[in-house]
Amino acid sequence: MRRQQTNDAIGIDGPVRTCIGCRRRALQSGLIRIASIDGQMVQDRVAPGRGAWLCAGSASCLALAVKKNGFDRAFRRKVEPQETRQLIAVFGVTRSDVSN
Repeated sequence: MRRQQTNDAIGIDGPVRTCIGCRRRALQSGLIRIASIDGQMVQDRVAPGRGAWLCAGSASCLALAVKKNGFDRAFRRKVEPQETRQLIAVFGVTRSDVSN
């Protein structure tokens, strides 16, 4: 049986998700959802399938997610570097921020 998530422990009311970069728990409304559709990562809250959540507007969370293979874990598959390039460009993250 899956343990029910309670928001009382963190003092917020509403759907809670975890950022795959910084691992901070926050209200869903303060995060963006990245979905993988046909090999491209897109920002979409209602796209079907697995999604990855990031702190809204945080380039550092995106950089951490790429460095720590957060997208691989969230999507339960190997995410190719070309899939993250467009997302990195949108967030304005430099290559040195993302390199291992």
